[in-house]
Parts: sequence; structure tokens; C-alpha cells
Amino acid sequence: MPAAAAAAPAAAETPSLPSLNVQDSPTGFGILTGEASPLHLQPLDLLGHDAPSAMPLANPVLTPWQLPGVAALGVPTLAPSPHDTREAHMFFAARVCGATGRWGIAVAVSVNGGWTWRPLGWALRDPSADLMGAAAFNHNGTWYLVPETGGRRGVQLYRATRFPTAWELLSVLVEPEQALQGVGLVHHAGHWWLLGSQPSARPGGEDHELVVYRAPSPEGLWTPYGPGSFAAKAATGSPGAAFVWQGVLHRLGRSCRRGACGEVQLVQVALTDGKLQQSSQPLGLIQSPWLQRARWDSAGWAALSLAQRADGTFLAAVEGRQLPHGPPALPRLLATAVAGFRALALLCIAALLLSAAGQLPTLRGLLLQRRWGSLLLAWTAGQPAAGSRAACKADDMPGAGWPGLQPVTKAHLGAPSGQLRGAALMEAGMQLESGDTRRDSMPRSRCGSASSTYRRGAAASAANSSSSAALPPDAFGSGSSAAGRRMAPQPLLARLRALRWRMLLTAVTLVLALLGFWAARVATRIAAPFADPPVAVPVGGQYSRFTLMVMSYDRRLKELQWYVRHYSQCPSVGEVLVVWNRGPPPVPERHLPSAVPVRVRVERANSMNNRFRPDPDLRFRSVLSLDDDILMPCSTVEAAFAAWRTAPQRLLGFYPRLLLPKQPGGPPTYQFEEFVFEKRAYNTILAGAAFMDAHTFFPLYSSDAVAPARALVDQVFNCDDLLLNFVVANWTAHGEGELPAPVQLMRPRRRLDLSRLSGVGISHNQSRFKAAADRCLASFTRLFGSFPLVERPLPTDYGSPPSCHLGFGLDCMYLADH
Repeated sequence: MPAAAAAAPAAAETPSLPSLNVQDSPTGFGILTGEASPLHLQPLDLLGHDAPSAMPLANPVLTPWQLPGVAALGVPTLAPSPHDTREAHMFFAARVCGATGRWGIAVAVSVNGGWTWRPLGWALRDPSADLMGAAAFNHNGTWYLVPETGGRRGVQLYRATRFPTAWELLSVLVEPEQALQGVGLVHHAGHWWLLGSQPSARPGGEDHELVVYRAPSPEGLWTPYGPGSFAAKAATGSPGAAFVWQGVLHRLGRSCRRGACGEVQLVQVALTDGKLQQSSQPLGLIQSPWLQRARWDSAGWAALSLAQRADGTFLAAVEGRQLPHGPPALPRLLATAVAGFRALALLCIAALLLSAAGQLPTLRGLLLQRRWGSLLLAWTAGQPAAGSRAACKADDMPGAGWPGLQPVTKAHLGAPSGQLRGAALMEAGMQLESGDTRRDSMPRSRCGSASSTYRRGAAASAANSSSSAALPPDAFGSGSSAAGRRMAPQPLLARLRALRWRMLLTAVTLVLALLGFWAARVATRIAAPFADPPVAVPVGGQYSRFTLMVMSYDRRLKELQWYVRHYSQCPSVGEVLVVWNRGPPPVPERHLPSAVPVRVRVERANSMNNRFRPDPDLRFRSVLSLDDDILMPCSTVEAAFAAWRTAPQRLLGFYPRLLLPKQPGGPPTYQFEEFVFEKRAYNTILAGAAFMDAHTFFPLYSSDAVAPARALVDQVFNCDDLLLNFVVANWTAHGEGELPAPVQLMRPRRRLDLSRLSGVGISHNQSRFKAAADRCLASFTRLFGSFPLVERPLPTDYGSPPSCHLGFGLDCMYLADH
């Protein structure tokens, strides 16, 4: 298309947006609607409008990803058609990629009531200034545009030569002392009014004040109304923020003080006799669907445009920003595993270091004074543990555990007094490195008082030094003498045995440390995808939401709690539906913390068929049926949702099966997951982890024709996912038009199946489970009159298969990337 109109009188045409790479932007535009009032607007997410790749459509409806070469968007302004209710245009500020890219005015069109938008290109650009939004209006069949020009005082009026992409400059309406922001033109009470805001010099008030002009026509002579400027509530507004509703002038604005602005407000404006009166009204906007982590969030609105369509209903465009991409909370199971393995490794290393340092006499004595220290030395150095019989006898000797310290014996006590002090005491106590023979320097017994034998021997020596030869042989008891004999130097074989014991225990501790570090590294690698910031994936520039559906009962409440906590962080999850089959139901606000609404649907009977029962209260027709013992990262869930949206008339999931007859013409038999990768083909996707269209498949599953099959499901309490595959395959085989294959497999980055760890489940006994599945397959084949499942080859780029036969009865898991 020709060049865009610049700030010149000549008419010009607008080129399409340049084709450059689009970068992520924190801003997008969302749509809200109201039936007959601007005070009660609902977001597009809750209106149930579908598109081929979004069921339903969800905000944001316009992002930089849809505009090649555009780095950022801002300040939307709506211009509904005065004649066609379904047609509307949106003008908005757009900045070209690059460090020197300027802001211009771009335009998009909707022909279905504002649900989807198609970019048309640039409407207006000025090579010498930034255009930060525009107000568009229709007067007598002619479209006008008033851009907000950064840094310029004059308010310019453009007229469309070919709406909406070619404009010519008509005139400069007003030139106030300061540049105006949020300029809007509106016809009310026989006059045209121009409202805008400018920085305020009023002390103690808002940062901006309201400026008002009036004229007989948009092109006419504009004069200040009253004093020209007013101290107003919510003075800061967006372009085109003024409109008339129920005969009263309204404007949208924000109250800003000291640089901080509040939420957008709806303000009634009364203009009489040169005065301005105003009153604020709350906007009843539903914000809860947009408060999830790492998704587009309109809770902090910076700009809101509101317009009335030809049928009297209201259409609003809101500028929302992306919430910070903080890492999601790591599932508690993985976080505990990583922390536990690291703690094990560090504890073993600390034990080795302490045991090595315990060879120093001083530190060894301190360790022996603590029970944990005695146990540590017993583990790593062969020292008897405190409290054991050997330790009690050894601790009672003054030299127990101290290198070179010998017990007091009768030979010492029988020596002359001076020799005892000079030799026996030196040999018994002064061989410590500290040379201190005080009571607190002696090792403490874990069974009695510290060094009792030593103290008794020393006291006896002092009292009987002159007649030591007359002492009876057992004056100090045979036990003390026996202990002294047991503490004698051990032979070489005993020392080798002790050394072998110490080396073995040290080696075991070292191996445990290495295993702890290795296991922590493996657990960290497994957990890595769970720490990736979850980001919603647009399809064709459009976003959508889905219902996360899980079937549970009272014995699985703990599993359900971590399940809801984890998956509610995924950006495209719009609600969590808990199909409660048995027991007292949980209260979501108290038992199920979540970032999205949680609804518990209590069933009358405990049936596997309840999962696929039609539900009129289902908020989104796109449903992910996911069991509460399956753990996958949000990045996998979001990628699968985007892939399923390209062809939603199928099942897309993560658990494949290949069900084939053992002999031609016979009924199919059930096989587990390894069989899929052995044959490199599949024809079934288990519904315990699959995306599906609830509006199409749930009524088919619950139809009268399938009632005998559902009765069998209730009888064996199994096979509901197999029956759904038969229903979908039969529908695609006999449906109208060209339909995709009934099933599609997607490889998850991680898939942890915790069903065997929960203690409850219907598939724990595989032989019984397979027998029930084989019976179901034979019955379903007879009921449907054929075997409708379609075999599909495994994709050549699928990557490595899951890890099976992991022990502990665990099912197959994906623990590594491709």
C-alpha cells in the first residue's frame, strides 16, 4: 500500500505493516461487552464465542504477534460502524521494531461483533513525532481522526479520504499552552465538546486538570468553556474517552496523584452555565479470569475505550499487560526429592570431615562428650558408641579413647607415693596434650560419673601411700583390674580388623555422599521443565481457555490438592472441574487453593462414566481430562493445547495404546505402552490425559445408543477411556465433511505417573486390569458393529520412548528430553 499520511494537508494512502520479526510485548488488547449498560461489562473469555482454533475465544484478541514489524501496542480506541452492528474498527498506537522506531496509529477491523480482529495496517504516521493514540468519530457520514501527538501543543483534525487507512489534515483545532492528553470529541446538547487533560499547577490536587472547549461543529471555531480548565476527578483519560449515555455526558479517566494512578473510573459530567460538575460511578468489570500467573492481566488497566454500537449494546477495549514471568512453584514431590538428596550428600560429607577432624585429641574429646559425637566416631572410626556395654567399661577408665593415656593399675598404686605422683599420674593423666589433670579434662562415662576408677585410685593412693604393700589384692575390685587388662594393647590381627571396619564405614559414607549428589543432580534435571515460566501459546494470533477436569474421591484428597495447586498455574487453564464420586466433598476455598475458579461437581453414584457426562455449567467446551496422579509441566500442557486447537475434532493426549486382535477377525486385546514403541504405531489415546471437545463428544458418549457399553463400564469399573475412543473414532468415520484422524499423540517433556505411589487405583493389578479391558474391547466391537479405531504410525521425530520397568511398580515415565 502507498505511504501513510504524514502531518501534511495532502491526502495519502497507508502501507501494510512492514514485515519484520515480532518480539514479545507486555501489552495486548482485550474485549469486553455489555448488553445495555457500560457499568456491567463481561470479558470475552466468559461469553462462549468460538472460532475454528479457539473454543472459546479468549483475551487478548490483539497482540504484537499479529502485527509483523511491531514491537509494542497501546491506547486502543474503538470506532463501531454507525449502521452495521457486527462491524467495528480499532485504532491504536503501535511502535515499529528498532531502537529508533517511532509510534504511529495502526488500525484493525472486526466483522463479527468484536470477537476477532484482523490488522489492516497503518492509519497515520508522522516521521517527526510520536502519535500516541487517536480518537475516531463519524459525523454526517464522514470519519474524522484526532491523534494525540507527543510534544506538540496543537490538536490536529484529520478527515478520511479512504476509511480507515487514508487521511488528510484539515486544521489545527486548538493550541493550548500545554500539550493535551486523552483528547476526545463528542456531540452533546447541541454543541461539540473537546475534552482533554494537561499537567496541573494546582497545589495539593491531582497531577492533571481537565480542559474543555466547545464548537458548533467538529471543524468549527473552538472556544474555551468557562475558565477553560477545571480541577476534575479522574482527569487523566485515554483518547476518545468521552461518550453520551442516557442523555448524559460521560468520560473515562484515572485519578493520578504524585505519579501514582488509580483504576479507570466512569465519570458523569454536567456542563451548565460555564461550570463543570462531576460524579464517579464504579465500573462493574469482572477481573478474576485474568489474575493467573504469567498470563495477560487486565487488572491494572492503563487505557480503556468504550463505544456504543448501533443496536445500543456496548463494546469496550482494554489495554492489559503481561504479568511478570516468575517461575512457577515446583511440585512439592520434586522439591522434596531434590532437597532430600542434597541434604543426604551434605550430611555424609560433614560426617567424613568431622570424623577426620576427630583424630585430633582435643576435638576427639569434645566429640566423646556428646552422644551424637560418640555415634559419629563409632560409625566412621570404629569407636564404641556411647551407652553400649563396651563403651561404658571403656569410658570408666581414665584413658579410654585418649591416645597414649593408660589406666591406673595396682602396679601404679603399689609404688611409693612420690613415684606415683611422678610416674603413675604422669602416665595416667599428664600424657594429654593439654597436660591438665582436672576433673573436666577427663572423659565422661555415659553410664556413671566421669573417670570414677581413676578418682578412686588417686584417692586411695593419697590415703595409703605409706603402706601400699599391705593393700589386699582386690582393694579396688576385680572389675577395675579386668578393665585394665582389656584396655591393654591389642594384637596385630585385632588392629587390622578395626582398621578394616573403619575403612568399610568410611567407604560406605563416601558412597552415600556420591549417590546423594548424583540423585540430586538427576532430580534437578527431571524438575527443570517444571521451573520454566508458563506462557500461553496463541494459534493464529488468538488465545483460548480450557477446563481442567479431574475425577476424584475422598481417599485422594491429598493428591487432588497438589494437583490443583500445580495445574492452576498454567496460563490457559480457565477453571478446574472436580468430578467428585464418593465421600464428603471438599470446599474449594478451604481445601483446594488455586489461581483459577474451582468447581466441585458431586455425583449421585460412583461411576467412571461421570467424567464424560454433559455439564451445562461447563465454562469452556475445550476440556483437558487429566488424572490426579499424573504430573506434567505447564509448558507441555500449553504446547499440547495449541496443537489440539489446530484440529479440535479429535483426542490429543500423552498415553498411547495399540489395540489389535490376536488373530484376523477376532476381538482386539489390550496392550500396555511398551507395545506401542515395539510396533511403532498406535490407535488409542487414553482419556486420563487428553484434550477433547466436550460439546461434541460428551453428548455422543451419553447417548442412548451407547447405554449398553456404559453399563459394562459400570459393571467392571473400568474402560471408560476405551469407550470414548470408540465413540470418537466412530463419529469421525461417519461424520460429515473432512475430519482429522480420531487420535493424535504428543510427546511430553516430562510425564511422571504417581499412581503406584498413591496406594489406591484401579490399575494396580495389571492382570486383572487387562482381563477387564479385553472383555470391554470384545463387547464394544460387537456393539459398534466394527472395529473403528484407526492405526497411526508413530512420528519419525517423536524422540526417545518413555522409561519403563523402573522398579517399585512404577509405570512408564518421561524423565528426559528428546
